Amino acid sequence: MADQTWYVTADSLRSATLVETVRALVGLAPSAHTIVAGQAVVLSGHVAPNHAGEVLLIEQRSGGSWRVIARPRLSKGSSYSLSHRFMQSGKSELRAVLRLDARNLMSASPTVKLTVKP
Repeated sequence: MADQTWYVTADSLRSATLVETVRALVGLAPSAHTIVAGQAVVLSGHVAPNHAGEVLLIEQRSGGSWRVIARPRLSKGSSYSLSHRFMQSGKSELRAVLRLDARNLMSASPTVKLTVKP
């Protein structure tokens, strides 16, 4: 659940140190997968291990890149919930991203698809 360093000792010898880096588990779930433009949808999820107080990025794919649409702060239980309105109709892809920190690599949720109807 967190980055680690490993080595072995025997008598007066010590191996090289190996660094194991890991990603956090990031969840993202919309309250609905199909909405009407202008209608609010609740985006919620959880991050493990606990990253209470850290800011998570909610991103929407725009062309070939990702654009930040919200920055919720994780609760004491490392969860989040926010309401967002999508004004343009079409299909959207969303993800939640936890930035690189001392314990984990940059970590992203699986991509969630959302359809916004006119």
